Amino acid sequence: LVESDDLNRQIPTIYAPVRSRVFARIQIDRRKHLEELFRRQLEEEKRRAESAVTCPVDCVREVRTMADLEAELLTAEQNKQLVVVDFYNSACGSCKYILPKFIDLCKSGCQGDSECAVDWMADAADRVTADGVRAEGSTENVVGDSAVTGSVAASSSENSSADVDTETMRHEFSAVRFLKHNVRDDYDDLTEIALLYRIKLVPAFAFFKDGSCIGQVATRNTGRVAAALATLLAGQKL
Repeated sequence: LVESDDLNRQIPTIYAPVRSRVFARIQIDRRKHLEELFRRQLEEEKRRAESAVTCPVDCVREVRTMADLEAELLTAEQNKQLVVVDFYNSACGSCKYILPKFIDLCKSGCQGDSECAVDWMADAADRVTADGVRAEGSTENVVGDSAVTGSVAASSSENSSADVDTETMRHEFSAVRFLKHNVRDDYDDLTEIALLYRIKLVPAFAFFKDGSCIGQVATRNTGRVAAALATLLAGQKL
């Protein structure tokens, strides 16, 4: 019994160094965690600052009603611009992922060492093959009762086999009007615009010229959107 009491008194002393090392390790891990959070916060603030400089607030305009869309199409027609509309759903993860890349397409140039939107758009155009511009094959959300049919754009071999003039596309890059539209209204019903253009899969992109829809691409890959724009800017058809 005496030996047991002595051992009990010695236990705190025996484990004190171990306890100190554990606490020290916890403090180190906590400090590293806070430093990592601070670093990420700085990177996020830097990214937002760069985005604010390189892309104006209205770079990709939101169209909420049919009247908004008609006004944008009329302005584009008067300015001889193509129009591309990003159809999205606020609950769609892929839509949230692709929007920053869609904004990159809207930007007119580069800043610092960041990837140039025009450059990678041109690279995507160079990858247009005789198979044409096809949809990605899988989309994030079905927003209607059935999958859309006949709305995914595919260019013919005679059109897509022609070489895309990269310099022409660079020169005419500003001749594209970028819009976005949430396919669900405040009551979670499909909007009038989504119903009119039979948008049932998101993210989806519709292309307009002279006020008319000339093709759609349902995809999560902005490279395909860029390739479609390059095809249209080069005077080809989807």
